[in-house]
Amino acid sequence: YIDCDNNDTQLSQLAKAGCAEIYADIDESNNELVRALAATSTGDGLVVQKLARLGKSPREVAAVLERLERVGAHLIA
Repeated sequence: YIDCDNNDTQLSQLAKAGCAEIYADIDESNNELVRALAATSTGDGLVVQKLARLGKSPREVAAVLERLERVGAHLIA
């Protein structure tokens, strides 16, 4: 998952990480983050450049991490 800032650098990093699918937000909506989370399942890894990309508050970030744990996926930051 990448956000609207500096897409070229993030796309390069995700490609190097071997990501099978890339979800990219082009604005501040985080719609693609929601889609990325919905697509995760057991054994998947969600790659983000910074933890701050997962939410606007610590509570939002924690909710994303709990969701990944619940489905058996992991975070790669």
